Amino acid sequence: MKQTKSHISNEHLVTPRAAAIAGILFAILFGTSYTLILRSTPEFGADNGAWLASPTGTVSLAISLLPFAGIAF
Repeated sequence: MKQTKSHISNEHLVTPRAAAIAGILFAILFGTSYTLILRSTPEFGADNGAWLASPTGTVSLAISLLPFAGIAF
């Protein structure tokens, strides 16, 4: 009887596909969060902190997305 050994290269691996999906999800969530924060804050040097007194719904959403980006990472 001849025994054949199973090689890792012969098996179907799903880990690279799952890692790719997680990486894409991280990039989308982190990029969205970063863009929302940048659009909500004024340009450098203008309005020293007065924007913090305004309603911060966009910044709150951006900060809420960051933990999900970390989980995807």
